[in-house]
Amino acid sequence: HSMGGIVVRKFLVQRERDLIDRKVEVGLFLVASPSLGSSYANWISPLAKFMGHAQADALRFSQTNYWLNDLDKEFMNLKESGKLGIKGKELIEDKFIALKGWFGTQVVEGFSGFRYFGEPFKVPLSDHVSIAKPENDRAFQHRILREFIREMRPKPIDLTGNWRLRDD
Repeated sequence: HSMGGIVVRKFLVQRERDLIDRKVEVGLFLVASPSLGSSYANWISPLAKFMGHAQADALRFSQTNYWLNDLDKEFMNLKESGKLGIKGKELIEDKFIALKGWFGTQVVEGFSGFRYFGEPFKVPLSDHVSIAKPENDRAFQHRILREFIREMRPKPIDLTGNWRLRDD
């Protein structure tokens, strides 16, 4: 969730050679991960600096946030190269987390949260916290995650070595 998606992408680009050599296949489920940063982080950055926290500054949406921009380019190049099998899904929240009526955007905007994989999904009525805490197993994000895991599972091989589809 959120910065966790950035951490995982950084891990993948740093360990690229090892992962490719080991023929690892990656399933990446990004939940409200601000791949290009967040305008919300711009707003809280001065407060975070005052409190001694660096995370908000690292997540700033800015043309001069070289760290995030470089990571975005490196991950996009890795994914598009096809050398490492990477499949993924991206979800973002639908509404702002606090101070409703003051800001008209969610914490992770679509341009930043929908970067890498087709068919992104905005979870209805979710905010940046609730998107990572589904109410129950019928919640949209829970059902989408289950379907993603089902699609990522290796298919059983029959005795002839041919792939076959799972029944579940």
